[in-house]
Amino acid sequence: MIELVFPTAAALFLYFVAVPILTIAVSLAIRVFRRNVAHAHEMGSSLVWLLLVSPVAVPSVWLLFAVGHQLDGQHGIVACLAAHDVGIICVDLALVALFVLAPMTFRALRSRRPDTCAAFRPETIAGIRFYRARSVPELVCTRGLWRPRIELDDEVVEALHPDQLTAVLLHERAHARSRDPLRKWLAHLCLSLNPLAALLRRDLARWELGREVRCDLEAVRSGADRFRLAEALIRVARCAPADLGSRCCGLVGVDSLELRVRVLCETSLPDVGPDRATIVAIATLVLLLWPHDGGLGALSWLHHSAEAGWLLVVGG
Repeated sequence: MIELVFPTAAALFLYFVAVPILTIAVSLAIRVFRRNVAHAHEMGSSLVWLLLVSPVAVPSVWLLFAVGHQLDGQHGIVACLAAHDVGIICVDLALVALFVLAPMTFRALRSRRPDTCAAFRPETIAGIRFYRARSVPELVCTRGLWRPRIELDDEVVEALHPDQLTAVLLHERAHARSRDPLRKWLAHLCLSLNPLAALLRRDLARWELGREVRCDLEAVRSGADRFRLAEALIRVARCAPADLGSRCCGLVGVDSLELRVRVLCETSLPDVGPDRATIVAIATLVLLLWPHDGGLGALSWLHHSAEAGWLLVVGG
């Protein structure tokens, strides 16, 4: 039964001890960050997104590394209190999959595009390729985890003036270039695995609204008329059916339309500035790979502590 010790104890420790502690720390960090931001678009930065996903993403990857290193002949026995039967290593991997991969698969299946749309027809306006169809679920959206594409409802295309439509497409292109569908999916996935997700849900909504404001500003910087974009937001909101609510055109909250229109109509627009997404990506990669270096010291500590705690509980 020693094969069941590490994956069971480590997974329980991870999701019911480590993740809650990290979630509380991240919630406090975001609160401090929020008090120091000067504008709503700053909440849509890559740093805020990293803070939202890190309480679950980082420990989960460490757990996968810790289990995976048992397959390494050089480190297979070092961290274990008892000798492992390498032939039953699949039990470890299966239990890790139960805690990590199964929820990911479930959420991926739930996030598939509804089959309520008619055939999409590709079009290009102002050099931006988009797809239009009848009954697009969110009227205007950018979909696709790996290959994001812009989708518009026929009613929206027909209701918007050409300048307004161009402004909307520039906004959605900003979402596509930033891989926002993938980042939103990962953020919601991490919160679905987090037992203290309630502490971060409002911050996730603030990040989504910050992304919308930031993409509005990036669209203006790319050549969109800000007043035309504001008009387009209002017109699209009027086209939305009552049951669609705040999911239409990135309107992620009750006051989001008012905020976005007010920002676009300000005397001087705030400077978006660089998002530093590359720096955040490099920092994340280093954070994820760090415990897998240096003789696997951090992973060995995690592995040994999990087994020791479990054996202490069961009286082994």
